[in-house]
Amino acid sequence: MGTGVHIQPAGLWARPQVLLASLFLSSLLAVGCPGGSGVGKVVPVSGKVMLDNKPLTAGAVTFVPDAAKGNKTRATATGLIKEDGTYQLTTETKQGAPPGPYKVTVQTMVPGAQMAANPVQINAKYTNPDSTPLLIEVKENAPAGTYDLQVSR
Repeated sequence: MGTGVHIQPAGLWARPQVLLASLFLSSLLAVGCPGGSGVGKVVPVSGKVMLDNKPLTAGAVTFVPDAAKGNKTRATATGLIKEDGTYQLTTETKQGAPPGPYKVTVQTMVPGAQMAANPVQINAKYTNPDSTPLLIEVKENAPAGTYDLQVSR
């Protein structure tokens, strides 16, 4: 008979932003854990995220291995977006990402990360690996600009 709030846990996990933020945080926790999955060879991956022809100033980029295109890597590669829109990926403890095809997600609200007071809203399709149009192949010696990303509202 109370007036308390009832929260349905299943509904919380049904939100792609919560699920992806959890995946992002899980990958960050793996950075400090010994005995990780043994990522193997990685190549440097950095780029710039643009929204409406201006740098996105906060958030996170996650490269999710695209198993449907043959990427058998188990770990995701993540990087925080800096104020100038740039990011650098890390996979577990290594700077970069293993070569192969990826689905790329972009988050503007990441728990535990320093974020803008009013995070920029981007189209939800960029936050979910099943709907993102951002598909990138990580390769050795990629030319400058290969990993730059363009998102929209």
